[in-house]
Amino acid sequence: MDVDSNSQALQEHFEETLAQRDQSSASEAKKPEDLSGDGGVLKEIIKEGDGWEKPAKGSDVSVHYTGTLLDGSKFDSSRDRNSPFKFQIDAGSVIKGWDVAVKSMKKGEVAKFTLKPEYAYGASGSPPKIPANATLVFEIELLSFTNEKDLTSDGGVLKKVLQEAKEKYGPSPSFEAKVKVHIVGRLAAGGAPFIDETRSLTIGDEEMPSGVEKAIESLKVEEKGLFTIRSDYAYGAEGNAQLNIPANANLQYEIQLLEMTKEKDYWQYDSFDEKFEQATLRKNQGNTLYTQGKYARAIAKYKRGADFVDYLHKATDEEKAKANTLKVTLFLNTAQCHLKTRNWNTAIEQCNKALEIDKKNPKGIFRRAQAHSALDNWDAARADFEQALVLLPGDADVIREYNKLKAKIKAQDERDRKVYSSMFKSMFASEPKQTGSASEDKMDVDTPAATAADAAATPVAAN
Repeated sequence: MDVDSNSQALQEHFEETLAQRDQSSASEAKKPEDLSGDGGVLKEIIKEGDGWEKPAKGSDVSVHYTGTLLDGSKFDSSRDRNSPFKFQIDAGSVIKGWDVAVKSMKKGEVAKFTLKPEYAYGASGSPPKIPANATLVFEIELLSFTNEKDLTSDGGVLKKVLQEAKEKYGPSPSFEAKVKVHIVGRLAAGGAPFIDETRSLTIGDEEMPSGVEKAIESLKVEEKGLFTIRSDYAYGAEGNAQLNIPANANLQYEIQLLEMTKEKDYWQYDSFDEKFEQATLRKNQGNTLYTQGKYARAIAKYKRGADFVDYLHKATDEEKAKANTLKVTLFLNTAQCHLKTRNWNTAIEQCNKALEIDKKNPKGIFRRAQAHSALDNWDAARADFEQALVLLPGDADVIREYNKLKAKIKAQDERDRKVYSSMFKSMFASEPKQTGSASEDKMDVDTPAATAADAAATPVAAN
C-alpha cells in the first residue's frame, strides 16, 4: 500500500469514527432523563425553558397539561378547559410524580413525562378514565411559579427554601426558644454583607428585627432559607447607622437553623408553685419591656404568663385565688399595652377578661373607659368613668380622662347645633313671608339645647 492509499484509509476511518460518535450522541440526547432514579419518572424536553431557576418545595406553580394513557387516549387536559392548573410543590395535593416532574422544569419549558403507576395512581387507578396500575404520560408546560412563601401575609417577609431540614416534620422555634443560627444579611439591592456570623439568641428578646425572628420561626433544624424582609419588618425609617443600613431599606438574609432548644411549656410543669413562679417571671419580664416601650413583646410575655396559671385543675381553692389575682394583673397589663398601641377593641377584651374575675377592679373599669372613649362609645365610656370615680374618688387620672370625654361630647353638640341651626334658617328663608299676624309661630333654636348641653358638659371637680 502506497502512502496516498494509507492516508485515504486513515481519513475514511476517522470520518467513520466521527459519524459513529455523532450517532451515539444523538441517541443519548433522545434518551429520556430518569428523574426518580428508578425509572419511575422519565422526562423528555419538547421546548427549552428560560433562565436557570426551578420550582422548589413550597413553590406555587401554574401549569398547562394534557394527560394520556400509553395507548394515546386522553383522560384530562387543562388546555381543553382553557384554565391553567395551580398547585403547591410537595404539599401532597398532586400525585407523587408531578412533584418530581415540575421541580425539574424552568419557566416556559414544555416537557413530556412518563410516570409509572407507583408515581401516579397505583393499583387503585382513578376510575373510570384511569385503570389500575396504569402508566401515564403527561405533556406539561410550566407557565409561572414563585419560590417564595409569604410568612406575614402582607409581603413583609418572603421565604425561599435553599436547603431542606434534617427532619421534614420536625419542630420549629417558637416564642422563648433558644436557637443557634448562621446568618448572612445584605441590602436587598445588593452589596457586601453587613452581617455574616454564627450566633445564639432567644426568640422574643428582640436581639434581631422582628422580620428576622419571624424568618427563624419558620425554619427547622438544618434548614436554610433565603428571606426578603421589607423595611417595616427590619430597621424601618431609622435604619441602622452601625450596620450602614439606610432608612426604609429592604433587606435580604440567608439563615440556617443549626440548633434549637425549646423551653418547657406550661403543661409540662407539674406543681402549682412552679407554674406560678414561671407566670410571675413573665409578668416581670413584660413589665421591663413595657417600660422600654416594647409593647408587642410585653404583650407576648404577659400572654405567656397567663398560660401558666390558666389550667389549674388540681390546684386548691387558695391556689386558684392566688392565680386569679395574678391573671387579673396580666390581663390589665396587656390592656394597657393595647391602649398604648391604640388597639382599642383588644384593650376592651382584655379588660373584660380581668373584670370577669374581679368585677369591681377600678383599673379594669378605668382602662375600659379610656378605650370606649377613644372609640367614641360615649355612653359606655361615661358609665365606666362614673363607676371608676365611685371606686377611686378624686383620682386625678380618672377626672382628667373623664373631662376629655365631656369636652369631646360638648364639641360634638356644638357642631350638631350649628348644623341644625343652619338647616332651620335655610328652611325658613325659603318660605313666603307673612305679615300682620299676631299668632305667628316663633322658634328659638338656641336656648333650650344650649342649656342642656352646657349642663351636661360641666366638668367634674376633684374632691
